[in-house]
Amino acid sequence: MLSGVGKLQVFPNPAIDVLNVRLSAIDNDQMLFIYNIAGQLIYEYNGSIDSGENRLEINVSSFSSGMYLLTTGTQTKRETIKFMKL
Repeated sequence: MLSGVGKLQVFPNPAIDVLNVRLSAIDNDQMLFIYNIAGQLIYEYNGSIDSGENRLEINVSSFSSGMYLLTTGTQTKRETIKFMKL
């Protein structure tokens, strides 16, 4: 199942081993973080996110089962989407 609207989408949702992220970056300063439902930072994407359309594969196999929040954006504008890890 595809989750998200507009510029940020994640699939499959729920995820088992790999979470695919599709996003439209507005500039090269784009960041991507994953938090658990308690608000703890679990993952920070250290790769390059270019302006325009991007597709990232994130290995979530080591994540515990549960709900997570994926946040992306710049210092001034952020977008968050929920996903489930089985």
